[in-house]
Amino acid sequence: MAKAYLSIEDLIQDSQGESGEREGTFTKFKEKQEEIKRKDIERLTHNQASVFGLPYIDLNGFPISPEAIAILPMEDAERLGTVCFYYDGINIRFGTVNPTDEVIKTVGRLAEEYHSEPKLYLISSYSLDFGLFYYRSLPKVKKPMKGVEITEEDLKKFDAKLTSFDRIQASINEASISDVVTMLIAAAIQTNSSDIHIEGEESGIKVRFRIDGVLHDAAVIDKKRWSKIISRMKLLAGVKINIYDKPQDGRYSIFMADDRIDVRSSFLPTSFGESVVMRLLRSSSIGVPFEELGLRKESYNVLLQEISKPNGVILTTGPTGSGKTTTLYAILSKINKPQTKIVTLEDPIEYQLKGINQSQVDAARNYTFASGLRSILRQDPDVVMVGEVRDVETAEICIQAGLTGHLVLSTIHTNDASGVIPRLIDMGVKPYFMAPSINCVIGQRLVRKLCEKCKTVHELTSDEEAQVKKILAVVSPKSGVKIPSDLPIIYKAGSGCEECNGLGYKGRIGIYEVFTMNNNIKELASKEAPAFKILEQAIEDGMITMLQDGILKCLEGMTSIEEVYRVIGKFDYIDALYEIVAEKIIGRGIRITDEEIRLGKDYSKNIESLARIIPEIPSEKFLNMLLSIALNSDAGDVHIEPADDGVNIRLRIDGILYSLATIKDDAYLPILSRIKLLAGFPTNVKKASWDGRFSLLAGADKMDCRLSIISGGYGETVVIRLLSVNISDMSMETLGMRPYALEKVN
Repeated sequence: MAKAYLSIEDLIQDSQGESGEREGTFTKFKEKQEEIKRKDIERLTHNQASVFGLPYIDLNGFPISPEAIAILPMEDAERLGTVCFYYDGINIRFGTVNPTDEVIKTVGRLAEEYHSEPKLYLISSYSLDFGLFYYRSLPKVKKPMKGVEITEEDLKKFDAKLTSFDRIQASINEASISDVVTMLIAAAIQTNSSDIHIEGEESGIKVRFRIDGVLHDAAVIDKKRWSKIISRMKLLAGVKINIYDKPQDGRYSIFMADDRIDVRSSFLPTSFGESVVMRLLRSSSIGVPFEELGLRKESYNVLLQEISKPNGVILTTGPTGSGKTTTLYAILSKINKPQTKIVTLEDPIEYQLKGINQSQVDAARNYTFASGLRSILRQDPDVVMVGEVRDVETAEICIQAGLTGHLVLSTIHTNDASGVIPRLIDMGVKPYFMAPSINCVIGQRLVRKLCEKCKTVHELTSDEEAQVKKILAVVSPKSGVKIPSDLPIIYKAGSGCEECNGLGYKGRIGIYEVFTMNNNIKELASKEAPAFKILEQAIEDGMITMLQDGILKCLEGMTSIEEVYRVIGKFDYIDALYEIVAEKIIGRGIRITDEEIRLGKDYSKNIESLARIIPEIPSEKFLNMLLSIALNSDAGDVHIEPADDGVNIRLRIDGILYSLATIKDDAYLPILSRIKLLAGFPTNVKKASWDGRFSLLAGADKMDCRLSIISGGYGETVVIRLLSVNISDMSMETLGMRPYALEKVN
């Protein structure tokens, strides 16, 4: 039935209503069509993500914060098709429509700049538009200043002015405020300084550089200019300019052509104004390979074996600035493999390590070493590095982690390696709990290396020589370190040259002590033994102490005795250990009578006759006579070697082995038993190898004999090294040097 209308207006109104309904239906259709299209694009993007090897995310409706969106400037976001959609101070997340090389480099650069762990996602064009919308819809957020750029031109401009500390002083007086800051940084970079100290004094503002661990006066700044200069430093560090009476900490970056240096700035109120310390963190300085740390071959092999284990705890100890972080990072880099997950917990994160998840503690958010470590262990790591063990809670979690299949690396503050176990016990860790978990302990320091261009010969005083010999005498034969029978030429720092900036030293190297938790150390730990007892046992088991390592590096011409003593500080324990070792040696000594000395002198005149004489010597007198013959022949070593036709007796004279005689196998057994007793070894036990020592008294002379026994196919081979008693009586003229060489040395 046709619809009736009362008027033409009713007809028009009804027609308009039908048209409006048709338009509404069409709009809904378009929206539905657009939604289907968006889902198709999201589905396509999701599939493409797997091709690129990236995770996928749909940002539509994602709550992007102003801090995150401001990290990447809008013009860069539009050009790269990339947005930063998440940042919490630890993690930073980006989304891109096209992961080009430029995008990947930009993400890496911003992650380093903001000291965060990056992650890049593939997003659709819809998600990109959603992210770009935030730039327009949210309040403008000014990106904070993150660094100061020092160009190559800036450095070249100051090259001629920064050749010495005197020139730095002159240049600072003439420079503008902004140039003063740049100049100080440039000078610190050129001198390879780790810190810049700027301290108020009554007469002025003193500037000092810490180079290779030692502070050196660099310049004095006029007090009238200081307020403007420190304001510039505060701006760079991102701290409040108008705060003078409270400590502040900031951070910024120095951008160079192919490098970046992070600067940690600390501002502290003092009686003469604010003191500023800027620590320069070079990414290149942390990249020291494990092989180049300065570990001796013996310590290197021990540590390499321990870090190769799948579980346990490795602790390193030393004061601030002793290179602990460098050592731990070198270990992490050594064991970092695709199949290994490594997580670190640091305070703060000083350097970014590729392929390693790094997390930073934050006490303000109750994110401590202990709480953070619990969270990390839920991340299924293989290796965990904890910046420092500060309390019993952290210590026990580390030890528990080491017992449950994780390799844990950390640091602890003690004077040396032997103090670590007593320190843990003092914290409250139970000895029975730590003993099976700890793999090894490392003690370390950094010593300056002598400048190769200007180092000079150091003539030891009699007291210095006696002290060096005493330090080396405590080295255990089990260490595997060969102690030179004659002290080589020792060097000291010269007056300085251009190569070392007039300091006499250039660069640093580590000195180390490493011991493992063997049964002897575990037993001492269970008894809560003091540090000295642990030190004594570790040395007996073959540990080279930091002091001994330093002295050995002196003998190798790498550093000076003065530098080693400066870094180590007190080492009174050497005297006590020397007395203990001496008592043990004297208690296990052998005395050669005057008659035996006389007979040995006669026998040694005709070596050919010894083949007949030696087999006829009774077994109870055999060792005395053999050592007497060796002494009178100026032999360095005595070799007693079982073979298929008997036991060969040989002497090493002037570096060459001479065969003296062969004795019967049955005659060797009582001789071997006596040698073992002299060294304190059980006679009824046979091992792959023994290392020991005993003393030899001949007339008024006393010497130390190093003993090595190795099991072989025909029996146990004995080598006795005779350390010369006449070393101290030798002079340069008796060494056999030609006259022209003596002139150069003298």
